[in-house]
Amino acid sequence: MNLPSIILRAWLLATIIFWLIIACFEPIRVDELFLASLSIIPIFIGVVIVVVGTICPFFWFTVSKEFSAKNTFRTFYPYYAISMFAICVFGTTISDYDICTIAFFFSAFITTSQSWIWLSNTRKP
Repeated sequence: MNLPSIILRAWLLATIIFWLIIACFEPIRVDELFLASLSIIPIFIGVVIVVVGTICPFFWFTVSKEFSAKNTFRTFYPYYAISMFAICVFGTTISDYDICTIAFFFSAFITTSQSWIWLSNTRKP
């Protein structure tokens, strides 16, 4: 698996989704663009922690000659997606539906789901 490429794609996806949701509900002023550019650092750190800490171990410990990445995806992804959805709904609910929190949890759910797809579709050389 090409982990750096997947992390960079996930980071870009999370950043775009997060700021698009915020921009749809609250206009972004010019003086806030600096804040937006600084937000890429914690988003990147969060993506690395989530992808390497919660998704990659499924592939590292289960993929073998007998059990492919596709089988890992089919076996574990439904449970992971249900758990992530529940966490995102819970986090959004306790935040009293704040737009920044909604943007965070929505981008996290979409990014982790897409990262599972990217990891299961990696080709071996």
